[in-house]
Amino acid sequence: MAKSYILILIIPFLLFVSSLAYGTEFYAEIDKSEYFVEETIIVSGEVAELAEYSQSVTMVVVSPNGNIAAIIQVVPSEDKTFNFEFYIPEGSEVGTYEIRFQYGDARIETTFELLSGELPISKIQIFTDKSSYNELETISITGDLINIDTRYIDRVKITMHDEDTNIMMPEYSGSITDNTFSHSITTDDEVWNNYLGDVTIEATFQDYHDSIIISYSPYPLNLSDEYLHDLLKDHDNELTIQKEMILSLQEEFAAHNELHDETPDDTPDEEELVAPIIIELIADDPDNGDDIFGVGDTISIIFDSDTNMPGGSDTLRKPLTDNLFTLSDYLGSAYSGEWINPYTFVITIKNSNSALIAINSTTVTPAQITLILPADENPVNFSYETSPVLSGDWGTPTQ
Repeated sequence: MAKSYILILIIPFLLFVSSLAYGTEFYAEIDKSEYFVEETIIVSGEVAELAEYSQSVTMVVVSPNGNIAAIIQVVPSEDKTFNFEFYIPEGSEVGTYEIRFQYGDARIETTFELLSGELPISKIQIFTDKSSYNELETISITGDLINIDTRYIDRVKITMHDEDTNIMMPEYSGSITDNTFSHSITTDDEVWNNYLGDVTIEATFQDYHDSIIISYSPYPLNLSDEYLHDLLKDHDNELTIQKEMILSLQEEFAAHNELHDETPDDTPDEEELVAPIIIELIADDPDNGDDIFGVGDTISIIFDSDTNMPGGSDTLRKPLTDNLFTLSDYLGSAYSGEWINPYTFVITIKNSNSALIAINSTTVTPAQITLILPADENPVNFSYETSPVLSGDWGTPTQ
């Protein structure tokens, strides 16, 4: 007598079932293994053969308490694929959910975790190695894709615009590795030789955008000096400026400074406070409950001098904390922060799933979205330097 069997091949989040009893095969895929409330589960899949009569793929979502949270049915299209979505409503129970797929007699089961806390902010960030460039220099572009799924698209679109928003050159594409991207552009063609002014570099990935502005001159020229920049604008922003004109303007600027005694004074004012610098990054477990990174652990960011404590003394939720600091490694999906004094900011972990933070490796850098200033709030002296590597420990349990 012929034997019947079911063969199940499971790849993370990709499920494949063959059932001789029904004579068909299908797979189903969910886009992630962890979700937050008010996120949407995206399901896709394909059947090997369409049923003779209309046959739906059924998805049953079972909550942690065993109750059925949702039942969704969809009929595969003529190309044998199917897609549907399931929105996780507010008030859903936190924990492990089971998903049961069925097509004919073939069945698939998988799970996902519904996490507590706020939905992480998804965004793209773009950086350049400096703010101004000259002819024959290389613009090094880097960036981060934060809480964005990059499994199906491996490029970031990079465009450059002049001051009139005209595209200066064809689009560039930076490859993505571990949710970061990079690209280099050399200012060595006619477009750059005939341009002087600001350039906007924009990074686009799906619906996410970020941009940064750099200054460019075809010849060595300090465009950051306000007076010299005004002199250049007096020449009607001509696109082609000969080197002799640049040198002439530099001489005119030098003569102006000499006449008005405006030579820059590099001697700092004794009353002026300098930018705060991070001198320590310390891990701790306040209750010493274990020696593993997890919920309740803290990271203290200590400066060498008092800051203006942006955000005040209140507890700051994750988005506001992210506006202050960027860690070199993923910290987890939920955390908060607060200033415990003018020179110490403490981050407290609320959810440590998938965290990559490591002692003697992880660093933190001021994000410069919300500026961290000295106590006198001088906007020129904002904190920007990366910290030393993380020290301390995640607890010393008492025997």
